[in-house]
Formats: sequence, structure tokens, C-alpha cells
Amino acid sequence: MAEGLRFANEIAVDPRLLRYEPFQDRGQVSRFDCGEAPLNDSLNTDEVEEYEREKLGSTWLVFYQGELVAYYAIGTDSLRRGYVDAKKLSGSYFKRGGSNPSPR
Repeated sequence: MAEGLRFANEIAVDPRLLRYEPFQDRGQVSRFDCGEAPLNDSLNTDEVEEYEREKLGSTWLVFYQGELVAYYAIGTDSLRRGYVDAKKLSGSYFKRGGSNPSPR
């Protein structure tokens, strides 16, 4: 940890007790609350399921002693223009008025 950086509720975490699982459905995350509504919402809306289905990246859940404590998403580093254009035309992933998904 960076010198001088402290958190209000620090705990020691045994990394051997961490488990990582790919996101499969919202049933896994329904009780997740990190204290930041936009982050909670992005995990509990259609956006993450669309992100997975459209293969724009993958979302991973982090469990500590059986409890969901965090998540992260790994996005693609690039998209082929033809793929993006086809999705825009079909309206499959991109929303009207913009090309970036946003948490609700």
C-alpha cells in the first residue's frame, strides 16, 4: 500500500480465500452493494448482460469467503469497424443517440 494512504475500514485479506467467477446472470449479483449506486446499477441492469452477449468484453465476479465483494470487466482492446457498423445498423447493442453503453 502506498505510504500515507489509509482507508476507513481496512481489513487483512487472505488471497487464498478469493474466488473468481465469470458473470453468468444477475441472480449472482442481486445483493451486491459497493456503496456506489452507479457501479451497483451497472452490474444489476441489462447492460452487463448485453456486454457479455455482444462479446465486447467479460465481467468477472470476486468472492471472498463465499460473499461477492467486487467485480471487474475486461474489455476488448479494439473492434473491427465492420462489426461496429453492423451493430449500429441493426440497433443490436448501441443505443439511439450515442455509441457508448452507460449504466442506468
